[in-house]
Amino acid sequence: KKMTFHHLVFFALKEDEKAIQDIAEGFKKIPSVCKGVNYIEFGQNVVLGADRSQGYTHGLVIHFEKKEDLPEYNVHPAHQELVKKVKAIATKPPMA
Repeated sequence: KKMTFHHLVFFALKEDEKAIQDIAEGFKKIPSVCKGVNYIEFGQNVVLGADRSQGYTHGLVIHFEKKEDLPEYNVHPAHQELVKKVKAIATKPPMA
């Protein structure tokens, strides 16, 4: 089986259901517009004990065909639009 490369990011987001849903929908579209992205999932971070989350409320997992696809994804206009939306409701910088 061919190995995939994973990019994981944790976000600390304000409780804004509409904005978070918009971000989730944006991430769902990424594989269809960004070459090399095989799979993407965005969702709420669930942990045992609030202190373990360190304030990170949501997580993102992306599977790439090869690690060289990450820089292309990073500058893609669809990703850059999501960066703006996340920054608008973030309570601290993401952890990747």
